[in-house]
Amino acid sequence: MVTLYGSMMPKIPADDLAKIAVPTDFLGVNYYNRTVVSDDPTALPLRVGSVRPEGEYTAMDWEVYPDALRVLLVRLARDYAPAKLYITENGAAYEDTLAPDGKRNVYAAWSSPDPRPEARKVRDKIAFRNGVEVVAG
Repeated sequence: MVTLYGSMMPKIPADDLAKIAVPTDFLGVNYYNRTVVSDDPTALPLRVGSVRPEGEYTAMDWEVYPDALRVLLVRLARDYAPAKLYITENGAAYEDTLAPDGKRNVYAAWSSPDPRPEARKVRDKIAFRNGVEVVAG
């Protein structure tokens, strides 16, 4: 990061590592959509380019990719091991109940222990089914 930011890099106090190494009581996650990036040498200072994957998007132009939330929660649980993990915000916005093909957009309760038939295809792609304890607030 120092190479990328150069003189814009803030000074980090020596005691910061000890402060951030303290175990957390909980970790709150605000999650709405994933971002897919690429290396772009012209996008300075970070060289981050934006990629738009093929697929479904919400009315707010957010990609619909539920497995990304599961991957994030599994990684957070594995890498940081918070005592509790809260999903403090998430969701998606749609214009109405009709899909572009005119069919009803049935919102499947993919996080339900007994999902509706429409959601069964993603049943095993749910974080709590992968050993992550997600606490309701």
